[in-house]
Formats: sequence, structure tokens, C-alpha cells
Amino acid sequence: IYQHQVERTPVMNEALMAAVVNTLEQAACCGTGGASELPDGRPWAGKTGTHENNTDVWFLGMIPQFTTSVWVGFPDAQVPMKDITINGTYHRQAFGGSVAAPIWKQFMTLVTQDLPVQDFAADPEGTSVYYATPRVEIPDVVGLDFEDAREDLFEEGLDVDIKLVNSDEPENTVVAMNPEAGDRVRQGTVIEIEVSNGLPPEALMPSLIGRSRTEAEAILTALQAATEIEFSWVFVDQPTDDVTLGGAVISTTPEPGGSVDGDTRIVAIVGVYEAPPPSDDGG
Repeated sequence: IYQHQVERTPVMNEALMAAVVNTLEQAACCGTGGASELPDGRPWAGKTGTHENNTDVWFLGMIPQFTTSVWVGFPDAQVPMKDITINGTYHRQAFGGSVAAPIWKQFMTLVTQDLPVQDFAADPEGTSVYYATPRVEIPDVVGLDFEDAREDLFEEGLDVDIKLVNSDEPENTVVAMNPEAGDRVRQGTVIEIEVSNGLPPEALMPSLIGRSRTEAEAILTALQAATEIEFSWVFVDQPTDDVTLGGAVISTTPEPGGSVDGDTRIVAIVGVYEAPPPSDDGG
């Protein structure tokens, strides 16, 4: 009489599987699967799931001896499970953690009544490598349209921070990036890309000569807002015996018509009238 002999053949890397089990233990105990915890404190692992619009929910859980999957939904149609009551508990929406996980717990409590408590196997050598965040080479996205650049970076598992800058390049073109292309970084690293806003990188220095400090301040503020160039300025008082120059801008650096960019610090000299001392001729 033929008797079939089962031969077990490992098909997955043991270290990789240990890392997966450890991760699923965390998902069960400390994530969305908390409602699946068994009453005798035995080790377990698993993962919840919730389909779009709450039409299907599930919990796939395991102990060292058994694996059990619980699915909750309507077999003949995709029906949203909302505003439902289960065993006297109202659920505004069904989720794997709130509906399927408790069912798994109830079923597995019966299954494990006379089952010895076992722990998952110890991590084999080499497991730690699967906890290391992979490193990737940063692709060169300078010159690309912003949307294409962001997609290229996302495909490598990198995050993106956008900074709009003045540039001669067309609007939405990536003009610089940090860290630079070719560097190897961990996935999840934030890559700052500078994107052209379509405004020129330089402006012309307006004439402030003869303007009051208040008027000059308003002109510079308006220029900064219009060009989006982050230049700075300072007013410096300078004594003068010319009453017509008191309270007015005498000169500026750069001079009117000069170039102003993001590194420019405008210095405006403002006259402060000081009356000359009286003469000694007795007059």
C-alpha cells in the first residue's frame, strides 16, 4: 500500500523570514492588531487589512503552530460596511483591527486551549541585515520638470522638499539639488530641490535719492515682493549741515541701476541735519 512521504523544502531565506515575523509581531502587539492579543500571553504575529471604502476587512495572524486568516465582507458584492452593530458594539466603519482581529482572537482562543505555549524561533545569523535601511544612488534631476524630477526621486524611495527660487530657467524647472546627484544615501532621505519660479534672479536697484526713510523702505519692500528676491537692506544715519538733506536718502550702495540679487545688502545713507554752530563775530 502506497504511503506518501511529505518532504519539506525551505523556499525562503530563514533570516529574511525571521525579520518578517518580528515585524508582524510589532504590527500585532503595538500597531492596528492589538485586539487580536490572546489571553494566555502567547507570542503571536499578524497584520490587519481594510479595503477601500470599508468593503472588505481581514486579519491574518499566526502563532508558531498555526496560521489563521479571518475575512469579513459580503461574498456577492462590494458593500461598504458602515454604521453596523456587531455583538452589541456599534461600528461607524469596519476596519481589520476593530472587526476581523477580535474574531481571530475568539477563534484562536478556542484553538489554543490545550496547546503548549511556544515562542517563534530565535533569529538566525544574518537577520540584522534586513533591518538596515537600503542605500540608493541619488538620480540627477537638475534640468527636469518638477513633476518628472519628483517621480524619479520617489521611485528610489527618497523624499522631496521643494524650494522655489528665482532663475533664468523656465518655470517649474529644477535648477539645483542637495545632496548632489550620485551620492549614496538611505532610502527616506529628504532631497531638497530648487525649482525655478520663472522670475529673474536679479533686479535693478531703484533710485532712493531724496526719498524719506519711510518712502525708501516702502520702495524696497515692494521690489522684494515683486521679484521674490530675498535681498536685505540697512539705513545708516550721516550728519549733514544741509537742511534740505535732513531725513532724506543721500546715497545708496549699490547705486541706482545697479544689480540686486539674493546676496545683496543694500546700504542707504540718510542725512541727519545738524545746525552749524553760531559764528564768533558777535553777530
